[in-house]
Amino acid sequence: MAVATIIALSLAAAQIERWVETGRDGDQVAAIDLASVEGTGRLRTAWTRADYPESRDGDVVTDLYRNEYDCEARTFTLIAYRRLDAAGRETDGATIPVEERRTDEIVPDTVGADEIALICGDAPDAAPPVIA
Repeated sequence: MAVATIIALSLAAAQIERWVETGRDGDQVAAIDLASVEGTGRLRTAWTRADYPESRDGDVVTDLYRNEYDCEARTFTLIAYRRLDAAGRETDGATIPVEERRTDEIVPDTVGADEIALICGDAPDAAPPVIA
C-alpha cells in the first residue's frame, strides 16, 4: 500500500508543469522553472526564461537565466545563461565566473519583482498561469 502511494505521488509530481509565467513586457514572455528553485532562507537560485514569440534577431527565441536571489536585500545575480533557437538548440551560453558576477537590485512593479516574490515565497495568493 505504501509503495503504491509513493508511486502515485511520484507520477502526480511528474505531471506538474514546471514553467510558471511571471509576466509580459513588450514582445517578451517571462517564466520561472519552479522545479529548479533551490535554497531556503535568504538566498535562493532558480532558472528563469524569456521567450520571444517574434524573435528579435531571427535566431534566438528563448533566453534561459540561472540567477541567485537575495530575498532580504531584494537583489539578483546572474550565474549562467543559455540562448536557444527556434529548434531548441543552444546557440550561446556560459557560466559567469564568480569574480565577474554583478548583483543588481530588483526594480519594484516589474517582472523581476514578480519573479523574486514567487521564488522567495512572498507572492500574493493568486497563482500565476502555467505555460508549457
